[in-house]
Amino acid sequence: LLTFSDGLTANAESVYNNGMKVNTIIVVISVVITVVAIAITIGMALALIRSIVLPIKEMEEAMVEMQNGSVNVPVLKVSDVAEGYVPEVDIAEIQLAIKAASETVVTAENYSELQTKLNDWKALRKTLNYEQEKAFPYALLGNLENNLAAYVTDREAADDLLALIAEIPAEITAANKADAESKVAAAETAYAALTEEFLKKEGRE
Repeated sequence: LLTFSDGLTANAESVYNNGMKVNTIIVVISVVITVVAIAITIGMALALIRSIVLPIKEMEEAMVEMQNGSVNVPVLKVSDVAEGYVPEVDIAEIQLAIKAASETVVTAENYSELQTKLNDWKALRKTLNYEQEKAFPYALLGNLENNLAAYVTDREAADDLLALIAEIPAEITAANKADAESKVAAAETAYAALTEEFLKKEGRE
């Protein structure tokens, strides 16, 4: 009986020890898997952050350069851009074209041409991918749009001036003197509102 009891005790101890070893191994494996999972999660999170933050930083730097009127941007290569690259769009050429247009004096002769180019560039802007947008000279395009708007304002003011001049009587009499003086004063005010640049362009200074 004692021998049988000792055998059972030994077997129980062996089973217990084996069970403890298995539990220890399971705990170690669980800890290792948890640590690896955490490390992978952290690595993926850092990679995701870099993929978002770096492009945004590049865009901010590019926007600052474009606002300062810089067109010194490297020509884009197919290998440098993401999916959606439009091979026929030459950003460097567009930069120079917009810069030249924004520095062109707007006149009655070239207004329609410049307005058409502005509309075309604004439409093209919507088709660009991320890399191309970073190099697009938004500030210069805005300058061109402002120049065209200023010309329209001056043109309308000049037309109003001509209309006022046309209303001034060709012959001043006692009956129309007060009205004529009023129209002359209005015409002088309208003339003074015209910009010096516009007057030079129109050859009316």
